[in-house]
Formats: sequence, structure tokens, C-alpha cells
Amino acid sequence: KLVELKTSLQSANSLLEKALVDLRLEAQKNAEVENMLIETQQHAHIGSFDYNMASGTLNCSDEALRVCGVKREDFFETLSEIDRLLNPEDRERGFQLFEHAVKENCFVEFYCNIKNPNVEGQVICARFGPEFDAANNCIRILGTVHDITERRQAELSVIKERNRAQMYLDLAGNIFIAIDQNAVVTLINNAGCKLLCYPKEEILGKVWADNFVFGTHKAKFQAAHEKLRNGNDVDYLNYENSVMPGCREERIISWQLVSIHDEQGNYNGILASGVDITEQQRALKALRDSERSKSFLLSHIPGMAYRCCFDRNWTMKFLSQGCYKLTGYWPESIINNLDLTYNDIICPEYRDKVWEEISRAIEAKVSYGFKY
Repeated sequence: KLVELKTSLQSANSLLEKALVDLRLEAQKNAEVENMLIETQQHAHIGSFDYNMASGTLNCSDEALRVCGVKREDFFETLSEIDRLLNPEDRERGFQLFEHAVKENCFVEFYCNIKNPNVEGQVICARFGPEFDAANNCIRILGTVHDITERRQAELSVIKERNRAQMYLDLAGNIFIAIDQNAVVTLINNAGCKLLCYPKEEILGKVWADNFVFGTHKAKFQAAHEKLRNGNDVDYLNYENSVMPGCREERIISWQLVSIHDEQGNYNGILASGVDITEQQRALKALRDSERSKSFLLSHIPGMAYRCCFDRNWTMKFLSQGCYKLTGYWPESIINNLDLTYNDIICPEYRDKVWEEISRAIEAKVSYGFKY
């Protein structure tokens, strides 16, 4: 029996030694993994933490403490540490997200400023979520904390530059819009919103031609868009079309279109500058109609109508078509003394008399009329 007991003890001792060796190897492996995790966190500037719901203990990795500017010896592993780091408004928002994560069993992201004595205006992103046991009780909160101060500053700088550019566009009297490769509006200034009678939110994200270009002009815009998209050494176009405001009749816009490309030369869309020429077009049409009416009337009056300079040649600036029937010369030959002057066709014995009579009338500022 003693021999059997001795043999059993020796066997158990061998198994125990093997188990100890396995434990040392496992501990070594865990230490290597932990060191790798620590090194990875340091390189990525991402720390980790977990909060034990039962004990109320908050455990943080070294990198998490470094990100928050807290020394290990000053850290008390309680939620009061969070109170010390956060502003009141961020603290309230953080606890609301905490409750939401537990209730919905999901991970949430929490962006906030922290009071780091080593970094002014530090911004962090904390991502955390719950862990539940078999009885569906929340036992831990696991999460990471990431210093995003530089990224946030870069984002704010971009936003500042974008807002400044938008301000310049809004100050401009011209209409400015940006349209992407799918003809969707991505930018518009105040002048454009005022023209279309829509707030910016109701314009951005909509297809330009489908929503704002007058029906018969849609094909014209689409052709211009395709021409710029296809390139062929064309990156700038001028054209006119009508748009459909939400509060009034159609408006005629003169556009200058420039194609936009990324750093690789890929087509990204159009930047367009427009001027409302509706009133100008109406004035031109009225003027053409008026000129047409005047031309019709002047062509049917007996004799000819004229407008001339007060000089010895009576340099003609306008002559109606009746000039040919009356003088035998076409208006173009006499206007601006091209082939001859009007004075040339006045009989010589009347030339001085005409000059003297008209000079007296002009000096007296009265109308005149006589035959010659």
C-alpha cells in the first residue's frame, strides 16, 4: 500500500509540475498579449476601460489615463473621476447615453470636451456598451476612449473655411450653385434661394433639372451637363435657360458653367454662376417691338424721316426707307457720309439759305419748316 501511495503521489506530482509549466506558459502568453495591447493602444492613442456595476469599480488602461491627463497614483477607480473630468452639460449627456446603452443593449459614442491640465480644449470620443450575465443583468460597461482633439480642430478649420466661402458667395449678387456628377444640388447661395423662393434645405439634395429648370429647357441643361462631363477639351460653357421659382413666373438666367474635377482628374460636377436677365430680355423685346412699330410707321409716311448732326454736311445718322423714292439714293449711301453728304444733294443755290434758316431756328430754339 505504501508503494502504491508513493507511486500515486509521484504521478500526481508530475501532473502538478506539468500544470504549473502550462500555467507559466499561459501567463507568459497573456503577458505578451497584454503588452501588445498596451503598445497598440499607445500607437493608436486609444485607451480602454470597464466599469463593474456590482462593485462600482472603474478600471482604466494606462493609455486611457494618459489620454485624459490623469496619473495612475491620482486615480481612485470610481465614477467620481468622470465628474471631475467633464463639464456639467457633458456629464448629464454622458449619463443619458449610459442609461440608453444599458436599456437598448447597444454601444454608443460620446463626444465631449474634458478638463485635461496638459491639453487645452481637448476633445475625446468614448465608445461604450453593456455586458449582461445569463440572467440578463448588466454586470459591466466596456468601452474605449480616443483623443480626437487634432481631428476635431481640423474639422473645425474646414467648417470655418467652408462657412467663410459660403459667406462670400452669399454676399455676391450673382447666383451660385454647385451640382454633382448626378446633377444633384450640393451648394447654393442666398441669391439662388431668393430667386427660387425656397429655403436652402428644400433645394440641397434635389436633382436640379427635375425640380428647378423650366420644362422645355431641361434638355438644354442636360446637354450642357453631358458636354462638360464628357470633357473633349471643354471645361467652361455659357448658356441661357429658364428656371421655375416657387413663388412667381419663370425667370431667364444667363449661366456660366465650370466643370469640377478631383485630384485624379475625375469629373465631380459643375460650379455655376448665374445672372437673372429676365427684365433685360423683356426690355430688349419691348425695344425690338417698338423699333419694329416705328420702322413700319416710318416706311409708310410720305417723303422721308431723318436725324442728322448740326454741321455743314448735315451728316445723317438715320434715314427712313422713303429716302430712295425722294432722292434716288439709298439711306446707306448718305448715312455717316458714306458715298456722299446730304448737303451734296441740296441744290447749290439753296445750301446757304438752308444753313442760315436752320441756324436761326436752333438759336431761337424753335421749330422750323420751309421748302427748297
